[in-house]
Amino acid sequence: MPSPKRPRSATRRQTDTDLTRLKTVAYTVCGGLGVDTAGFAIPYLASWAQSAEPATIDQTAALIDRLARRIEHALEGDSHRQAQNQPAASAGAEHVPPAA
Repeated sequence: MPSPKRPRSATRRQTDTDLTRLKTVAYTVCGGLGVDTAGFAIPYLASWAQSAEPATIDQTAALIDRLARRIEHALEGDSHRQAQNQPAASAGAEHVPPAA
């Protein structure tokens, strides 16, 4: 006789939720950078959402949004700082092509 299906432990559910948050933040940030990650993250997220409580989904979505925005702003700041550190071409400077 098959054993009855045991409910998942609270620890396992939390681990699944944490992993989902991590992967979804990465998916969101990478998408903003133009990286196609849909084939990996969307199936995982859909699988997790099937067993998650609606309140957990809402809380997780809000956290993901906050974390993704913070990472995106940090990346934008890094890009801006890098652009400021690049030597600017002098106005009116003559361009000398490399020797052949």
